Amino acid sequence: MESIIDKLPVSSIIIFALADKEGFYDQLNFKRLKTGMGKFENSKRMKANGYIE
Repeated sequence: MESIIDKLPVSSIIIFALADKEGFYDQLNFKRLKTGMGKFENSKRMKANGYIE
């Protein structure tokens, strides 16, 4: 994963992470966002999968 991140031509990365996967991203030095909003084509599915409230 770090090799992929290192190749990206950007300085900021935003990801979706389920609660049980956050530890993985913590190890890669990702930080939790204080705010965020999203609009999804299938919000019922996103909610069922745990991505949104």
